[in-house]
Amino acid sequence: STPNIPSLRQQLLLSYAAATGTAIRLRLVADV
Repeated sequence: STPNIPSLRQQLLLSYAAATGTAIRLRLVADV
């Protein structure tokens, strides 16, 4: 069967988005 690559891509994108969102939040908090 074919490996679930799209799922892996989604996981990477989600984790990247979460890390970016956290970094932005920390930056906003630091700015304030």
